[in-house]
Amino acid sequence: MYILTVVLIVLGCCGINTAADPPKPVWPLAFDVSFGLTVTASPPTFPKPLVNVTSHFYYDFNIQASVIDYPVRCIPIFAGAESAPCKVYFVPTNIVFTSPTQTPCIWFPGVGTVPPAFLAAFNFSTTTLGIDMLGVPHYSNFWVADGGFQYWTEVTTGRDVALIDGGSILWNFHYPLQVRPQNPATFAVPSNLLACPFATKVVDPLVKLSILHSKLQ
Repeated sequence: MYILTVVLIVLGCCGINTAADPPKPVWPLAFDVSFGLTVTASPPTFPKPLVNVTSHFYYDFNIQASVIDYPVRCIPIFAGAESAPCKVYFVPTNIVFTSPTQTPCIWFPGVGTVPPAFLAAFNFSTTTLGIDMLGVPHYSNFWVADGGFQYWTEVTTGRDVALIDGGSILWNFHYPLQVRPQNPATFAVPSNLLACPFATKVVDPLVKLSILHSKLQ
């Protein structure tokens, strides 16, 4: 927990409470963004942490889809998953997992992507410093939600800076988002998929966020 604890101290410093809550930012309908993935170690199954590993997020709410690409190291969803890359697809009715070590499968049925109002389940806490993927500090609004979710958005632009999923996973975004049309082929998944056979040990932050939003409906 040492690495994430240090990051939390940096991200949580310098809070300044304000009298009125700022408006909640809304995602563009289509964008992509790189981010650094940090996951704390959890011996014995996951003995070494991942630290700011380059990853990418693609989003197109015009087709209600998104993809998380972990091209270097996957999050430790199951034992050994972090030894290979993986992708997590959010399509309108399912969340799909793919990896060179695993046949594409439905990870969470009946759950789609996070809507543009991605902070709908969050409450404003304070203003503070958020750190992006490159280590650059941003004066940020700090938001919290059930389950320990924490999100930092840049005060003047509303753009994403960082998020913590309430557990052991931190995303530091490569500020800012790249707002541009997305190729629909990026979000294509095979048909006739079966349920994933593995027991989930760690849930991806955006999966948790999608589930949180589904409870608001």
